[in-house]
Amino acid sequence: MNTIGPKKLFNYGIFTTGACCVLFGFLNFLEGRASFIISCFVVRTIEAVGDAAFVVASFTIIALEFPDSVATTFVRVHSVREKDDMKNVSMFYRAQWKRSMAWE
Repeated sequence: MNTIGPKKLFNYGIFTTGACCVLFGFLNFLEGRASFIISCFVVRTIEAVGDAAFVVASFTIIALEFPDSVATTFVRVHSVREKDDMKNVSMFYRAQWKRSMAWE
């Protein structure tokens, strides 16, 4: 992290995670069972590395910006992130439910 810096590592982590999420959506177009499974593991592994970079960099940035209240700020930031993740999942399932009702 000393050579890259926390802000660049944060951006690289977010970009890697987002690109892998988009790439994972296109894996269903692969032909063959073995290539699909191997590609899923490779993409998810790269996504995990990007997410780890994002989390480490965010913790470092929080520690640098808020040295007196690192734990409190970290919990608040990640609580908002988890709440957003839950909202996105509920919106996805609501859209799936509406789509299934339209077919009936």
